[in-house]
Amino acid sequence: MTAVIFDCDGVLVDSEVLALEIELTSLKEIGLEFDLEVYQKRHLGTTSTEFFREIEADYHAKFDAPLPDSFRQKVGQRYREAFSTRLKIIDGVHDLLSSLDCPIAVASGSSPEGLAVKLAQVEIASFFGKHVYSSHQVKQGKPAPDLFELVSQALGVPPGDCIVVEDSERGIKAAVSASMRAIGFTGGAHCLEGHGDGLIEVGAHAVISQISELKMHL
Repeated sequence: MTAVIFDCDGVLVDSEVLALEIELTSLKEIGLEFDLEVYQKRHLGTTSTEFFREIEADYHAKFDAPLPDSFRQKVGQRYREAFSTRLKIIDGVHDLLSSLDCPIAVASGSSPEGLAVKLAQVEIASFFGKHVYSSHQVKQGKPAPDLFELVSQALGVPPGDCIVVEDSERGIKAAVSASMRAIGFTGGAHCLEGHGDGLIEVGAHAVISQISELKMHL
């Protein structure tokens, strides 16, 4: 039996474009500016812990001072406001989930609390039940295979029978390291030209731009 494991941000919900907007605006306010493509390649798919650790290092390198205490709180508040009012489901996700008759799960770098909010906001939490997993539950987040290995065990499906749908290079690398078939997804509003090429380069078996296309790979 095949199981399908979905990343959340940028695959099920169109949240990455909101996060990018919030992060780049907030960083500019404290004097850090980044090229969009470089920034996205560096941070897409990271956990919040990894993100703030890297930004703290950037800030210290540029200003020889600690990251302002208010930065984390401000970014967190902006996330909550945006996700509660502007978050949209990726087109076709509801129909796809309704049509699948195999085990499915979510495996994301987001916190368990953040995942619960986002999945409930777009009314798809019931499709996954208890099978919603966060990198906070394992020692190492993506690109390490830990999270996908946890999901495989929880579903009772061998890694070789799992298909992972991911929008980030970190996620694709994690799936490949876990000996799973990785499908890259480029349908999120954050995906720039050439995004799919990067996913193929790190091991994606195929790239789809519409979530409905996943059924061709099951």
